[in-house]
Amino acid sequence: MAAAALRAISRMRLPLEPGVLQRALGSGEPLLRDAAIMAGLMGGHRSAWAACRAAVESRAPAVRLPLLLLGLGGDERDAKLLLELLSDEVLQADVLWALGFTGRVAAADACLELMWKKPVAALAGEAFSAITGLRIEGPYAASPEESEESIPLEQEDLDADLVPKPEDALPLPQASAVAAGWQEVRPNLDPQQRYLAGQPFTPQALLDALTRAPMRRRHALALELALRSRGAIQVPTRAFVEHQVSALKQARSASPSTFSRPFADGLRS
Repeated sequence: MAAAALRAISRMRLPLEPGVLQRALGSGEPLLRDAAIMAGLMGGHRSAWAACRAAVESRAPAVRLPLLLLGLGGDERDAKLLLELLSDEVLQADVLWALGFTGRVAAADACLELMWKKPVAALAGEAFSAITGLRIEGPYAASPEESEESIPLEQEDLDADLVPKPEDALPLPQASAVAAGWQEVRPNLDPQQRYLAGQPFTPQALLDALTRAPMRRRHALALELALRSRGAIQVPTRAFVEHQVSALKQARSASPSTFSRPFADGLRS
């Protein structure tokens, strides 16, 4: 109930009493904590960003959203924190998802290394593509025979969840071909720059990505737009097309300064 109320406050950009926010940020319930982080960031509260980083640093339970927020923030320090967590196999899939939004060359390097690791290879390829713009298709995708390679019975996990997940539809990268392509492109990219699909990150690049990115990534990009504008620009990526088109027109007519600032800029105590 409390989490739902905070989500409503976040969407409607209503004022939030600091004491209520602080109690929710300190909750051990991930749903309530995450709702408080979102409401706090929409309201410009610095404590929400601190709670987001603290949840990730302490490896608190269910940190998929805090990890994603660090990736969307695009800060080099936060990208480094995500890279440090990449070796944690429990968090690895969620960290890869977040890394794809950091736009950092170092993150692309790390994703490339994991393309040889079958359980997360497709996620690593997706994140790499989101940063570099190199699409996992044609020579950069594994053949259907490689993708459907059977697992020996003695190695099969009989307790595994067999319900299909969205990432199961992702193409499996041909790691050696991607590595060769990356070797040609990487020298032209600035390690200090944030990239989005191979282009320097700008407000215009973010809006363009919202119209072209795969559906599962558009939700996160819309979240970044909303957070950077403190909720002033919200594109409802799950609404009917006409509502999305209208919201995107509004976003394109807004001043780039409305959503170009770093997450932490302008946050108040």
